[in-house]
Amino acid sequence: MSKQGNLIDDSHLLSYEVLDSTNEEAKRLAGGGASHGAVIWAKKQTAGRGRMGREWISPEGNLYVSVLLSPNKDLATCSQLSFVAAVAAAETLDVIVSEQSDISCKWPNDILYGGKKLGGILLESFTTPDQKGKERQWVVVGVGINIDHFPEHVMFPATCLRDAGVEIISAKIVLSRFIYNFIHRYDHWAKKGFKDIQKNWVER
Repeated sequence: MSKQGNLIDDSHLLSYEVLDSTNEEAKRLAGGGASHGAVIWAKKQTAGRGRMGREWISPEGNLYVSVLLSPNKDLATCSQLSFVAAVAAAETLDVIVSEQSDISCKWPNDILYGGKKLGGILLESFTTPDQKGKERQWVVVGVGINIDHFPEHVMFPATCLRDAGVEIISAKIVLSRFIYNFIHRYDHWAKKGFKDIQKNWVER
């Protein structure tokens, strides 16, 4: 890991057909010696979850990805990564949907299209012992985006890209565009702080 935790140099993709949870796999990989910048992508999750432990229904066809990070920043500052991911996700979706102005961010961790939930973010922090017995701080940024499916009969109305009129788009394409945007937003945050990210999020 570089001194600032630069993702341009450190990111790498690990893909799976099925996982219980990409966030849980990120934690396991961190305990096994994975490096800062690992991107964990699963086509399907069997035990996906959202905020406050709520179930995140995860059939094949949607995007489920987690980014494993070890920033050289305190936990309070790392909480800003939820906004970094939200802005990156919104920028990703801007070029996919027909009405960019309909993409918005909702506190604390939702991405909306036309007022309906299109995606969500789950931020988790934990520690692992390093080779010298000291604790290393990690943050996992989990992102889910509804592409082909969305849950019905849920508390907050949901939608998916297909329902929004996007006829041909794959999770792999959305993944590559999201990671591109997240890398640049993360590196800007790591080097220049939260001000610009906050401004972009508030504008949405």
